[in-house]
Amino acid sequence: MKSKIVEGYWICPKCNTRCRGSDQDCDNCGAVRTADVKFHLDKNAPAITDEKELALAKAGPDWICAFCGNTSPAGEENCTGCGSLRSDGSWRHADKKPENLPETAESRKEREKEEKKEAAVAVAAAKKAAKPARPLTRNEKLGCGAFLLFMLVLFIINCFEKPGRIEIKQTFWKRTIEREQLNATRDSDWKDWVPKNALVIATSSEIRRYEEVSDGFEEVEEEDFELVQVDTKEYEETVDLGNGRFEVKTWSEPVYEQVSKGTKLVTREKFRKEPVYGEKVVYDILDWDYIDKVVASGSNSPPQWPDIQGTLHNPPQKGDIREYRRKDQYWIEAVMEGESEVFDFDELNLKPLTVEQFNQLQPGTKWDAV
Repeated sequence: MKSKIVEGYWICPKCNTRCRGSDQDCDNCGAVRTADVKFHLDKNAPAITDEKELALAKAGPDWICAFCGNTSPAGEENCTGCGSLRSDGSWRHADKKPENLPETAESRKEREKEEKKEAAVAVAAAKKAAKPARPLTRNEKLGCGAFLLFMLVLFIINCFEKPGRIEIKQTFWKRTIEREQLNATRDSDWKDWVPKNALVIATSSEIRRYEEVSDGFEEVEEEDFELVQVDTKEYEETVDLGNGRFEVKTWSEPVYEQVSKGTKLVTREKFRKEPVYGEKVVYDILDWDYIDKVVASGSNSPPQWPDIQGTLHNPPQKGDIREYRRKDQYWIEAVMEGESEVFDFDELNLKPLTVEQFNQLQPGTKWDAV
């Protein structure tokens, strides 16, 4: 890879004069080369060979004066236009900057901004960890007191309310048993893949796979190729140094192609496919499947579970039927003493009636109710 530093140029925004890249002012009208002026590069610009000029090019990008907008070389501590300090300015954009450039106002602001952000995060974390519970306000305390007083009044009223009487008219019940049956599903697989609980129906020897086995050597004719360089590709990279100069890197890479040289005889190993046999198994898998449900219901009578209507062997066999799940439901029709309107309920204390409660609530009996 070759590298050279060349000088570019810029166009004066005032009079359109072409100026040398390193010039800080226009040679024609004296306009200052401001930060928004772009640098350009001629394709065949000559390399800079003067040692002093090379040192200036490698010193870093120009910096922009915060007061007059003038650009000054990186090595100048004071603005070449108004004498202001470099530390108050900012660096011009560049594709490549030397390490350890002096701090400017812009870079200092960025650093201080990051430091303040980190400090704020640390302070917020510390406050969050040590933040005490917020005390209740006066209005919140008054609101809580009023609510407690209201609940107390409701409790006193409830204690002095006289219970009524209800008479049970009819009782109803419904009981359900869901059933499942042991069924067989037929399948086949290799012996080492058959489930442990499978019922084997039949086995057979079948080809499971093929393996390649060496079958000697043979001479074969194949095309012969070689890599030949057919061209050279040139590459160039241009780096803006931010001071009117550019670093130009050039390199070349060979381009190769495969070119046929004809044919050649080569000796290669031959292979043949040999079958590998395995034991194939046909089997049944027994599994419980939901089939249906049986229901029993009645009124004004003791609840009973329906007959499951099936056989269950020990151990279970294909076709066996067993109980999967039971469900029961109870509800009551009643009237308030002295009233004729009938109402029904299936809950006590917001819970479904149990069989014990149902058996006590018989027709004709009377109970206290709030």
